[in-house]
Amino acid sequence: MRGAALRRSGGKEARGKRSGKHGEHGCRPMKEPPRFFFIPA
Repeated sequence: MRGAALRRSGGKEARGKRSGKHGEHGCRPMKEPPRFFFIPA
């Protein structure tokens, strides 16, 4: 459930990365342009 939400909303991905709970998920958005999780955050 969380994985789907993370992929659907960029804001959630940034939140999970900040929490540090999803290390793997945090690595994925890092490869992509960081501007995409700065906008929703």
